[in-house]
Amino acid sequence: MVYWFQPPSATVNIRGYDGTTWKNVRLDTDGFLVVRIGCSSSYKSGTTTDSWLNALDWGDAQKYTLKTILIKNTGDTNAMDYKVIVQAYDGGIEYEETSGTLNPGDIVKITLNNWYSRVIVQVKSSTAGNATTYRIDYGGFKG
Repeated sequence: MVYWFQPPSATVNIRGYDGTTWKNVRLDTDGFLVVRIGCSSSYKSGTTTDSWLNALDWGDAQKYTLKTILIKNTGDTNAMDYKVIVQAYDGGIEYEETSGTLNPGDIVKITLNNWYSRVIVQVKSSTAGNATTYRIDYGGFKG
């Protein structure tokens, strides 16, 4: 009998190029491809001023299809205003995705499931001369 393909018992070595060398693609114990999940997370913190301040300038946001931002007013006496600005093209049109006010201890979660090239979170004191502190946690998932 002539085989035009290898019989079912044949094995295959799958390799991928990472930009510098060829590497074997890994399989899990069930024989499925192991896919590396790409994600990133970090935080920024600071003190508000009387004018809008870029507290977070996420310039490589286009790498992540799913993005989550948590903004917290970490102060104990003064309120703060925030707004989230997005750009489809880095340096292009700015669109205000959402905005609001956070009282001391308040937290807001912003989920961005659209593709954006850049995400900027701006903060300022709600009342001039009454600064407060903030923390912004952010992360993205490559999907």
